[in-house]
Amino acid sequence: MTVRTRFAPSPTGYLHVGGARTALFNWLFARKHGGVFVLRVEDTDEARNTEAARQAIFDGMNWLGLDWDEGPEKGGDFGPYYQSERKDIYDTWFQKLVAADRVYEDGGAWRFRFERKPITMNDLVCGEVTIDYRDESNTPDMVVKRSDGSYVFHFVNVVDDLEMGITHVIRGEDHLMNTPKHLQLIESFGGKAPQYAHIPLILNPDGSKMSKRDEGAAVGDYPRQGFLSSAVVNFIALLGWNPKTEQEIFTLAELADIFTLENVNRSPARFDIEKCRWVSQQHLAKISLEEFATAAQPFVEAAGLPIPENYQAVAAAVKEKVRLLGEVPAAVD
Repeated sequence: MTVRTRFAPSPTGYLHVGGARTALFNWLFARKHGGVFVLRVEDTDEARNTEAARQAIFDGMNWLGLDWDEGPEKGGDFGPYYQSERKDIYDTWFQKLVAADRVYEDGGAWRFRFERKPITMNDLVCGEVTIDYRDESNTPDMVVKRSDGSYVFHFVNVVDDLEMGITHVIRGEDHLMNTPKHLQLIESFGGKAPQYAHIPLILNPDGSKMSKRDEGAAVGDYPRQGFLSSAVVNFIALLGWNPKTEQEIFTLAELADIFTLENVNRSPARFDIEKCRWVSQQHLAKISLEEFATAAQPFVEAAGLPIPENYQAVAAAVKEKVRLLGEVPAAVD
C-alpha cells in the first residue's frame, strides 16, 4: 500500500500556524513512508474565498519547503484538486445515496440517514472513540446537501478522500467528533476508510485557544520578521510532537527520518514565540557567514542603512548575537 496523505485548506484567509502544522505532519508522514502528499483546496465557500488567500497558502507552503506531489500547479490522476470544480463528481456520489435510500428530503435540503448503532473509531493519536447513534436526540440525521444544491463539508470531504485514495487523514483534534459521521458515510458507500490521526490543538501561553489574531499565528509574518524557514518548520514540528530525545534542533530532512504518529502528544501544545526565536537563533548559528550576510542584506537595506565595503565583517560581528534577521539592522547600526 502506498501511503497517501493530504492537506485540505480553505482559502478564506492567510495560512495559520495550525494549518501549517497539519500540512507539515502530513508531509512528514508521507515522506517518512515513501508516500504521496496531496494538496486539495476546499474552496466551496464562494462568499469567503479569495485569490489572495489561495496564493498565501501556496506561498506559505513553498516557503516552508512543503512541496506537494499532487494538486494545484502539479496536476495528478485524481483531479480536479479544487472542490469548486468537482460538482459533477459529488452529484454522482450523491445519487448513490439516493439509490441506497440513505438520504431523504427535509425542507428542500437532503439529510443522510444515520444507522442507529454505536460507531467506534480507533484514532492513531486519540485511541478508541465511540459515538452512540442510537440516541437520535443527540445525533440527528445530518444535512449533506443544502436547499441551494450545494454540498456540506462532511459529504465532500469524505467523497474526496475516497476518490483520491487517501490512506491517512492527519488533522486537528477539533475534527475528532466529525469522524464517526464520516465513517457512517464511508460505510454507506461501501468504501474503505482511511486511518485517522487527530493532532492536539495549539494554545496560547495562557491556555486560551490560539486565534488568527494572536502573535505568531500568521505564517506570512515569519519571513517579514527575518525567521529562517528551516527554523519555523523545526519549531512547528515541536508543537504537539516529541522526538523522545534531548535533541531540539532539526532540519526538515531529519524530521522526515524520525517523525512518527506514536510520538504525537495527546495534550494541547503551548505556543511560545520566545522559544521560536531561540530556535531561529540556533538555525542562524548553523548557516555560513556568507549565507547569513546575504540573507540579512535586504533587512539592512530596508532599514535605510548603507552596505559598507566591510559588510561581511560587520555581519560576522553580530551573527552570534541576533535571533532574527530582522534584528540585524539595529545590531549593526
